[in-house]
Amino acid sequence: MSLETIAEPTTKPLSKERARELASNLGNGFAPEAKDNAKLARAIADKTVSELLRIGAINFSGPPYYTLTSGKKSPVYVDCRKIISYPEIAAFVTNAACSLLSLQDYDAIAGGETAGIPFAAWLAAKMEKPMLYVRKKPKGFGLGARIEGVMPLGKKGKKPNVLLVEDHASDGASKISFVEALRDAGADTTDAFVVFHYDVFTAGEAALREKNITLHALATWRDAYGLAEERGDFSAEILSDVRSFLKNPVDWQKAHP
Repeated sequence: MSLETIAEPTTKPLSKERARELASNLGNGFAPEAKDNAKLARAIADKTVSELLRIGAINFSGPPYYTLTSGKKSPVYVDCRKIISYPEIAAFVTNAACSLLSLQDYDAIAGGETAGIPFAAWLAAKMEKPMLYVRKKPKGFGLGARIEGVMPLGKKGKKPNVLLVEDHASDGASKISFVEALRDAGADTTDAFVVFHYDVFTAGEAALREKNITLHALATWRDAYGLAEERGDFSAEILSDVRSFLKNPVDWQKAHP
């Protein structure tokens, strides 16, 4: 499946109205009536999952299970880093983000080391915004900074509003660390964007809310499960296991140490 031309190049930040207008040209499967928020979000989620399944970035598995960064097991795994090898999907993701977010409200776009950096670069270039990136920890030499790049000034004497960009979110822990680093550097960061959000770990959701962080995503595992079930790409046994995980990942992981 190939994507159609997504949107013409722009030399100015997209207005919210213009971003909505471009939504009808985001690729196959999008229609002009998808301009309202709910329909737009649904169309983008379906397209995101379809493309990630096509390139093998979304995976379901029975035993042996995947091991997450936390060390815990999971029957599902997403590798959004594969997108960097598919320019047509990279363009789709960039324009989808422009349609879902009012990016002109941000003073800079910051990528989380390392997977978030290319996504932040695409968005920053599209919107003609300054780009930064955030290290997982200070580099042990030179200035020892966690923030690379130049933090811009905010509007009308306010702190700069910086959007954090990553490839995906599971429990949200790394997002909190990156946001706190940006805030320590003088930014007013309250929003984070990811291509894919697990959206099943309630404790992580609560932690993000407590830190006043709003997470925006193109798609979630619930979107992926629905489309995978419809397509019949995975066995009924694997889908049942995945459904159990999505319903209660904490109990599932306790049963699968």
